[in-house]
Amino acid sequence: MKIKSRYAKTKIVKFFINSSFFRNSIYALLLIITVVWQNYNKEGYYHWFINNLIETNFNFIYVHDNNLTFDQKNEIKHGRTYFFLNLVKQSTPEDAVILFPEAHVFRDPSNQVEFNNLMNRKGYVTYFLYPRQIVYESEKDKTKMYKKITHVAIVNNWGYDKLRYDIAEKIPYSVLPINKQN
Repeated sequence: MKIKSRYAKTKIVKFFINSSFFRNSIYALLLIITVVWQNYNKEGYYHWFINNLIETNFNFIYVHDNNLTFDQKNEIKHGRTYFFLNLVKQSTPEDAVILFPEAHVFRDPSNQVEFNNLMNRKGYVTYFLYPRQIVYESEKDKTKMYKKITHVAIVNNWGYDKLRYDIAEKIPYSVLPINKQN
């Protein structure tokens, strides 16, 4: 195909320059150059992320210390969040409906325990506590399960006011039945 006019040639060149394929190709090329440069730059973030953070954690958890139990590996991976969720799991029956506080309680800087940001995601918490059911305080008016609560997760002393009995010695992190058991 022979293009006869100079105007037609300019139009074809503008089409390729303005096309999204051309732009995306340039972005991909820049991304590849950045990743390659970061890989060879020993002080770069990518080098630290791959060679220090991921490789060191992987070696520690899976290669060098195969004597770790499943619980120990999860506590390394999820921190004190796993420890607390495991406490809730061991302290409640399988048919329990557990009340959890709102997200701001977990993120409170005065907490003695640092929870990860996933504690306010129902799917994450349910993954560890299944078959127990989770209800957040923020769901109070949205779900009928709120009326079926059997236990309250005590986080940074939140939740004692939800219990139907008084507690003499209040500890900051626990899980207690909503009704006093004899």
